[in-house]
Amino acid sequence: VLCSWIFKGETKRLIRERITEHGRAAQTKNAQNPVGRHFATRHDRSQTPALPFVVKITGRAVGNEDR
Repeated sequence: VLCSWIFKGETKRLIRERITEHGRAAQTKNAQNPVGRHFATRHDRSQTPALPFVVKITGRAVGNEDR
């Protein structure tokens, strides 16, 4: 395991798109993305995650009241 950090987020977009975006941000250490910012500030260059990015989905919003 590269990192045991836990990120919790919400999205209305397709989960595949969002996870891919987070994975790319982690690889490029994009500070505009919370996952990219984490890898930019907490990991050195040798600790770049590989795609596909491993995630665990813990819930799903059914309607606006769940968000």
